Amino acid sequence: MLDIESFFSSLVPVTDWMEIGSPAVYKNIPDGWSVLMTDIVGSTQAVQDGKYKQINMLGVCAIISVQNVLKTERFPFIFGGDGATILLPDELKEKALEALSFTRQVACQKFGFELRVCSISLNQIRKADRNISVARLENINGQNTYLFRGGGLTYAEEVMKTNKSFELASDYPVSGGHEGLECRWNPIPTQRGSILSLIIKPLDENNSIEALLFNLQDILITGKPIQATTIPVTWPPKDLLSESKARNKSFMSFLKSLLYTFILWPLISFGRKVPKSVASDYLKDLEANTDFLKRDDSLRLVLDVSEQEKNKIIKWLDDFKTRGLIQYGYHESREALMTCLVRSPKNHFHFIDGSDGGYIKAAEMLKKSK
Repeated sequence: MLDIESFFSSLVPVTDWMEIGSPAVYKNIPDGWSVLMTDIVGSTQAVQDGKYKQINMLGVCAIISVQNVLKTERFPFIFGGDGATILLPDELKEKALEALSFTRQVACQKFGFELRVCSISLNQIRKADRNISVARLENINGQNTYLFRGGGLTYAEEVMKTNKSFELASDYPVSGGHEGLECRWNPIPTQRGSILSLIIKPLDENNSIEALLFNLQDILITGKPIQATTIPVTWPPKDLLSESKARNKSFMSFLKSLLYTFILWPLISFGRKVPKSVASDYLKDLEANTDFLKRDDSLRLVLDVSEQEKNKIIKWLDDFKTRGLIQYGYHESREALMTCLVRSPKNHFHFIDGSDGGYIKAAEMLKKSK
């Protein structure tokens, strides 16, 4: 059985979006691994109550907490809007579950949410005639987005939501922390018309993802929801208090962060106009280090599109659906949400969703389309 470091090294990085539909770039998860999943119970109501950013934040917190406990970022994971999915060898599962137990505790005590945490073995998934294979999409900064196929994650999510025997015990030990979480960017307004959160589930064996990406390739460049030149630098950060709660920090720590951003934001706003400045370079890296395109059996996209582009995308999707190749759901909003994982000025990654429900609303539409 490969450990996480060996398995990570065995994944040949993909650098072109157009390749992520090809089965050749995916590698089977080894035997003796498990899928760990989280989601917010009652997330639909929480969205209606205007708490979607907090839901996003706790999904990212799950990933951060496991990274902090294991002291590595080199394992497959994906952020899903209202939760996260993490894959690990079983010898690391106990430590990771303690980290997720910490995130569950914070979700309850600081935000009043019930965070469901589940663990499902790969053996159980393969007994159900599903599989999980993974690819590693690497950007120009060496940051990784993980991509999954094989139906195993879809099956694991179904099990999580229907079988309580896979849930983490309420008295499970707690360890971990959310250091690295940052929520200091305010919602990012659309620059082109609307923010489109899309979930596209392929139904054909030959994988319609490749054809869809071919159609979308130009929009994937122009429609990135985070652009270094247009991202608004505004103060105060409206979710800074939620970040402080999630990190289990004191009110005094929150005030220090508020003062820090008050000083920093004008420097970023001015520095972005200076070529090759620290601020300009950081914003370029920020644009590159986002997960606006990913795959967890389904293709997930968050795009900033014009009305014409939106209509073109929906027309393509309807055509593919009519031909029995896909099911899909989408949600249209005016803003994108960004939750950040920052380890250093050169090591940072940014998780993207649409506002007002984003991926949750897209998933609801997808279920109704079946």
